[in-house]
Amino acid sequence: MLRLLCLNHQGSSRCVAERVHWMSEIKSKQKLTQTHCTVFRSSRFILWSLYVGFVVYGSLVPLDFHYLPWGQAWESFKTVKLLDVGAQGRADWLSNGVLYVPVGFFTVNLLIEQKNHSASVWHLVVSLLFSLALAICVEYAQLYFPPRTVSLNDLIAEFLGAIIGV
Repeated sequence: MLRLLCLNHQGSSRCVAERVHWMSEIKSKQKLTQTHCTVFRSSRFILWSLYVGFVVYGSLVPLDFHYLPWGQAWESFKTVKLLDVGAQGRADWLSNGVLYVPVGFFTVNLLIEQKNHSASVWHLVVSLLFSLALAICVEYAQLYFPPRTVSLNDLIAEFLGAIIGV
């Protein structure tokens, strides 16, 4: 296309001017695309951060902190058991799973590059590892907030929710 422009225009100075104008248009479009990608990526990060903060906050409410020595908390956490839940416990199990579906979804989408829009195995694994680490940290933190119950049921439900989200 550029060559045709030069052939159609007899004057070489006009041909050079057309080429410079054409190249500057391409560069401005590239800058606009890069700016759009940066804004889109930062908004995804903000959304992800807000949701993860919501999960942590919601999992620790009521915020009634009670000090517990780290060693005692760790020993208590290592002995966490699978609880026998009734009908009410199943609703709690389901809500824990549903709570982590967006965690998996937002995390994998945050990791995906803007260019190809496809998730690789690496994106999926990192997203699931983050979701599992978040669930473990939240359950551990609940030891310091006695009204909260720590159980393997919650960890399993939260990880299954993250798997569904990914």
